Formats: sequence, C-alpha cells, structure tokens
Amino acid sequence: MMKKIYSLILAILVLQGMVSAQTKTSPTENDSTTKATDATIKIDTPEIEKVTVGVSKISFKETVHDFGNVKLNNPATCVFEFINKGTTVIALETVQASCGCTTPDWTRDPVAIGGTGKITATYNSVASGSFSKTITVKFSTGEMEYLTIKGTVDTPPSIPATPVEIPDH
Repeated sequence: MMKKIYSLILAILVLQGMVSAQTKTSPTENDSTTKATDATIKIDTPEIEKVTVGVSKISFKETVHDFGNVKLNNPATCVFEFINKGTTVIALETVQASCGCTTPDWTRDPVAIGGTGKITATYNSVASGSFSKTITVKFSTGEMEYLTIKGTVDTPPSIPATPVEIPDH
C-alpha cells in the first residue's frame, strides 16, 4: 500500500512539472522591463558648434622677489608686473598676503588684451631673521597665481654696556 502511495505522489509531481513547463512563457514575451541591451535607440541630433569665450594667459615678469638683506624697521617694497597675453579682458578679484606683515596693493581696473597690470607688495620688517611670504592672486577667469617675497631682516648690532662710574662723595 505504501508503495502505491509513493508511486502516486511521484506521478502527480511529474505531471505537475510537465504542465508547468508547457504553460510558462519566455522572459522576453512576458517581461515588462526592457534592458538597454534589448533595443537599439538612435537619436538624431544636430552637431553642436563649439564656442570659445576667451583664453586667458597671464604672464608675470617674476613671481619670486628676493629683497636680500633688509634693515630692521625699514619697510621693503617690490612690484610684480604682469601682461595679459590672452584673448579676453581680465581683472584681479582678490590679492591676499599670507600674513599681516605684508601689504599688497594692485591694479583695480580690468586689464585689456595686451595690457599690463601690477601688484605692489610691502613687507613691514619689524622682526629680525629670514622671511618668506606668499601673496595669493585670484583673477576673474578663476586662475590663481602665487607670488613670493623673501629676504633677511638684519639683526641690529648689540651695543655693549658701558660701565657707569659713580663719583665718590
């Protein structure tokens, strides 16, 4: 009896599998999602013309200025000059020194193509020893330039103490 029950269950499972295989559709017939690889899409677009707004080219005569030896408490000044060799007018947006001991001043008007501009840097030499300071320049084109001033502030000579004679009374 047990053998008949097992045979009957096995026959039902086999028949169910056969029926299921015949009614099942392929994934491409019934699948509602489409992959990008299933279809080729062609879009006709007109060619886009490249537009050149302008090319900036800022050329400094020097970007590092060495003052050499500077006297204590004697401000030192230098001028960084540049030429606009680009194809668009430029302006200096910001000019910022790396510390309060350096004061920058710069051309405030836009610089025409082929025109020149300048950045003046003044170092306040209130402390002895060597120095190296950076001035960050940001142009209206987004370009940045880093200028450097450096040198050594002389240490004043020591004045030997002169003994003071006190008269006898």
